[in-house]
Amino acid sequence: MPRQAWSLVSITMAAMLVSTLFLTRFALTLGERELSLPLVVVLLGMVFLIVTGAVQVSQTRVLLFCTAMAAMLIATVLGGSVRVSWASYLNVVLVYACYLAVAPDDREFARALALFRTLMLVVAIAGILQFFGQLVVKGPTLFTFVGIFPTQIISHGFNYVIPVPGLGGLNKSNGFFLVEPSSLSQLAALAIIVELEFFKPSWRLGVFGLALMLSFSGTGLLLFAAIVPLYLLRRGWGGVLLLAGPAALFAAIVLAGPKLALLLDRLSEFGSDQSSGFARFLSPFYLFNEYLFPWLDTTLFGMGPGSIEPYFKLASYQIHDPTWGKLIFEYGLLGALPFAIFVGHCFFAGTRSIWLSTALFLNYLILGGNLVDARLQVLILVLVVLQNRPADIRHARAAAGDGGREPPWPDAPAADNGARTETRSPALSRWP
Repeated sequence: MPRQAWSLVSITMAAMLVSTLFLTRFALTLGERELSLPLVVVLLGMVFLIVTGAVQVSQTRVLLFCTAMAAMLIATVLGGSVRVSWASYLNVVLVYACYLAVAPDDREFARALALFRTLMLVVAIAGILQFFGQLVVKGPTLFTFVGIFPTQIISHGFNYVIPVPGLGGLNKSNGFFLVEPSSLSQLAALAIIVELEFFKPSWRLGVFGLALMLSFSGTGLLLFAAIVPLYLLRRGWGGVLLLAGPAALFAAIVLAGPKLALLLDRLSEFGSDQSSGFARFLSPFYLFNEYLFPWLDTTLFGMGPGSIEPYFKLASYQIHDPTWGKLIFEYGLLGALPFAIFVGHCFFAGTRSIWLSTALFLNYLILGGNLVDARLQVLILVLVVLQNRPADIRHARAAAGDGGREPPWPDAPAADNGARTETRSPALSRWP
């Protein structure tokens, strides 16, 4: 059977994935502001798909989106901040308007997964070569594009070069193309989850696993630990888990040796309000208690769009802006609750894979400041939001007499005697 030609949706998704995996270090400088290249690609790509009619628009999502944006607008007007960033609010509107679209062809999901798998393999191999390459090319040369490209087009404000504690000046791998080691760790963990859920086990798991380890970043490990053990148990692979856990611990002790204690020091980070662990997971509660909850109006309406950043310098403790923390702090309960309902619907209503949706949702919600971060938004759109089938879309397709076409699944072996071999995610069996 001849290969199906790539559609406008496929081409646009490919451009988005390339932008977020290979061009994420580049930005357009507008005065004192930076406009990330992935954000430009996402917005232009989604406008193109909607205008050309290449995607469907979910009416349920439109209703929830308008409700959420109206609530956030009211919170912005009534919020406690004397200085409101309307540009920040507009950024939210533009990014999440992209969530209204649904890819009409079921085959786009298989294409998106296969493309993500291939591109992530390139990034993972680049990250591995980068880490061991620094043994030959000393210093930060392999970890930053500074000096290679003009500074005007390079995105600033990221920690491109981070030494590994106790490893003699070696730096954590950032995947060469990515902005930080945490980015590589989260993407490697996501690639492992995709590989387990949708493809037959192969050597690629080892490549993604090694890239995850060489990033020396806890966020990817947290994502891995939150999803993979439960996935293995759910799929009846508990024996693999019992063997892999002790084996990984033994390997870590043997390889790290006396340096292991330095690496494990990060487990005590939550006891220090100057640590990244405290900033990422606990600092929002301190902010709420100090600036939000003492007054009813700020509790309900927040401090206004873009208001959290000045507090980074005012507070005596380290502060980070995870998605949930930034959302509540800036828009209060009135803005946060409708928005959470809208986003939750887009992630999980008619999901193709609960494991993939959950992994990206956890990454989005707690592992970074991802409210309007186009780097993660690309993956959310391409792998989940565009691919899910909410009820109104399914009903509309059924009424139009289109039962939907089931996608050819990656790596699916030929079935004997014409019978289908079940190699797909069980989640897909629910779709018409």
